[in-house]
Amino acid sequence: MHTSNISFRQFLTMCSVVITLFLTGCSSFEIARPFEQIITDPKADNYLVVVTFTEYRDQASAEDNFDHLVDEIVENMQQVDGLVGYSVRKDLFQNRAWTYTIWQKADDINQFKTSGAHLKAMIAAPKLLDTATFARTTISAEQLPYSWEEALSLLSENGRTYNF
Repeated sequence: MHTSNISFRQFLTMCSVVITLFLTGCSSFEIARPFEQIITDPKADNYLVVVTFTEYRDQASAEDNFDHLVDEIVENMQQVDGLVGYSVRKDLFQNRAWTYTIWQKADDINQFKTSGAHLKAMIAAPKLLDTATFARTTISAEQLPYSWEEALSLLSENGRTYNF
């Protein structure tokens, strides 16, 4: 299994320092970690794509907790059977974040989301989040890797939003 050399929080910190040196007056700026394919030679005909969008509360402690939970989830996720790949995206100036993951089958994501770091995040969600939107679809092997454009379109067209 592949593990990242830097955490999501470290990645965001580095990017925000560089970007704020060059940008002023910008109300929204999104960055994304490139799609990281964990299974390099997928064998299935179809895969499950799960896309999420979260708006978290505007509190320094909430952001710190949210970022920490994202780091834990990403680290844990890379060790879970059935994960084909993932990407994480965040707005540097607003409290918004997105993820998309690709799984070999629904059982894999269902097992992941109800255990470990993800379960911890779900329990903390009412304290940290304002809203969360989720969407799922099935794609063929030829559609790998999935793009952020496709992920955001899926979320816009088929997302289910929950308010906390």
